[in-house]
Amino acid sequence: MSYRRPSSTSSPPPSPFAPESRPSLDSTLEKLGQTQAGTNSRVRTLRELFYKSRNNEEFCMELIKTGIIDAVLLKTINSNENEPERNWAAGILENLTELTQDGREQCYSNGGVRVLMKRIYKEKTSSETRRSCVAALGQTIKVNKEAKEMCVKFGGVKMFMDLLENYDNPIGADIVLALSNLMEELPDEVAKEVAERGGCEQFMKRTECNMYRNDRAYSLKALSNLLAREEKSREECREKQFQTKLMELVENEDEVNDEVKLHAAHCLLTLCKHSEEMVNVCKENYVLIFLDPLMENPQYTGTDLDTKVAKVKELVQLLGGDPKEMQRLKLDPPPMGKKAKATTPVQEVEETTE
Repeated sequence: MSYRRPSSTSSPPPSPFAPESRPSLDSTLEKLGQTQAGTNSRVRTLRELFYKSRNNEEFCMELIKTGIIDAVLLKTINSNENEPERNWAAGILENLTELTQDGREQCYSNGGVRVLMKRIYKEKTSSETRRSCVAALGQTIKVNKEAKEMCVKFGGVKMFMDLLENYDNPIGADIVLALSNLMEELPDEVAKEVAERGGCEQFMKRTECNMYRNDRAYSLKALSNLLAREEKSREECREKQFQTKLMELVENEDEVNDEVKLHAAHCLLTLCKHSEEMVNVCKENYVLIFLDPLMENPQYTGTDLDTKVAKVKELVQLLGGDPKEMQRLKLDPPPMGKKAKATTPVQEVEETTE
């Protein structure tokens, strides 16, 4: 069933953050609590909140303060009645967990991991409700290690891998990100299970195809976590000559955002650290030439930027380069009014390294 969005030429609605609008939000939540499940009025209200909360962090924060996650969203998602209501409720929860840490924390503290996994299991088709639940779950387990452990305890790795094998659609990127988050902080047994269930092959395939938004970036992020923990997966990459694709991605100068390059460089680093042959392959393909820009000024806004740059520096050293060159490059161009002093640090570095 499709829904028409309002015309862009229509007058913008009044700000939901004006003081006089807060009572309206409170009354909306009160109305939801009093409206019988399954009514068109309740569906319309949830749909309105979904569109207002989409890409709107400020509105999401106001919505969270009302207690909607526990009082309405999780209860609606957990209910077996009225699919349209579950659909919009799951969409709202996806928005809240994607845009705010408070949303993720409230979802977790109110039993969201179990509720979302239960709904994902019960939705037998690749519905929008299931996709939103997967996305919300992937965000919720980022809260802390306990949330990830709970997801694994409930069979999260098997659930995600089964979904990944059965559904070739945009939901896959969210599933891959969730798996990556699980592997990142939990013991190596999680990565081992991912590998045994075909994770490496899935991540390589999605990187190659790149059919949907975030497919390549999330798949490479997951692959970097897997390769760091599983020798079997490293062997699989080498057998399938996947290093060729990784080098191709690092060398791609047409890509504006460097997220893919940084993840690919991390994968190459792991392969090189465990194989002298991979080091030689990277040298023969002049990978070192393309790593300087990733150290100088990477076009990436992720919270793990410093970690990613450190991995690039490590790869530069492994390939025989000198990360100190980056410090020299940072001095060019010099700050205004300090041109005379700009070359002094470079000379000092050269003298101390001789």
